[in-house]
Amino acid sequence: MTKIRVPLIKLKIVYKALEDLPFPQYRGSTFRGAFGIALKDTAPKEIYQQIFESCKYHLPKNLKRMNIEPKPNPYFFETIDLTGTINKDQTFEVIFGIFGQKTIYLEYLINALAKAGENGFTYARGKATILRIYQIFENQPDKLLYDPQHIIIPAVINKKFNVYYNEPVECVELEFLSPTRLFFYGEPVHIEKFNIRRFFEILITRVQTIYYYHERKDFRELYPIDHIYEIIKTIKVYDQQIEHFNFTRYSNRQEKHIELNGFVGKVILMGKGLNALMPYLIVGEQIHLGRATVMGLGKYKLNCINLNN
Repeated sequence: MTKIRVPLIKLKIVYKALEDLPFPQYRGSTFRGAFGIALKDTAPKEIYQQIFESCKYHLPKNLKRMNIEPKPNPYFFETIDLTGTINKDQTFEVIFGIFGQKTIYLEYLINALAKAGENGFTYARGKATILRIYQIFENQPDKLLYDPQHIIIPAVINKKFNVYYNEPVECVELEFLSPTRLFFYGEPVHIEKFNIRRFFEILITRVQTIYYYHERKDFRELYPIDHIYEIIKTIKVYDQQIEHFNFTRYSNRQEKHIELNGFVGKVILMGKGLNALMPYLIVGEQIHLGRATVMGLGKYKLNCINLNN
């Protein structure tokens, strides 16, 4: 069984709106932009570049032959992405994740999240303040890290996310909760027929890349067997209910609206080969998949289905 160890911290930030906040659809883009500006203002330049601009750095030439994509950013946002206005004095939640070795910069990142609220969100620059911060766990209650009576102690924050999945699995459901944008060698993967091979190639490559860049480990140790593509061939689509989802986001850098295309919905996969692929699916569920994961896109939920019921 493949063992995947990825240091991961997921925080739930509870803000209180100090002014009306007219959010656009998929507000993860809004938070990502505000976070970047605040991080640049509050953190040392080197830390800002490692967190916010890490995707600009590519593998050395001697490693490009290994089919590894550009370096992924080590953070992501998750939000309840509904268009509408958060009224003054209302609370709203943002989930922020940081993984790999960059978890050591947690205090800088929290300071930037607080500063982002002080600077203001959306084009209206509506201000907000942090009321509470929780650490999120998969199978445990959220842990309160900060409120007016508590102080964050980074040393006691659990930074481990280990995948050891030993239960036999022959059927899983993937529920794509936010628009998922899959690209293979720069070309979009169309969803008219769910492409199992491309999906797993993109997923495994993302995990490999994270291992190489953010854990400084040889990604080849992740393979459960030598012929991973032979395993993928054993997986079949049992049911597919996915559809296109198009929306736009405003880019401050480009000063224009950009159209983003993705898909949402559910896919049910079957096959004994799922046992070997489950660790990758679990990690993908935690850290998203595809383009624009930092904005909350590519979020899916993994459900195991018992065929005996």
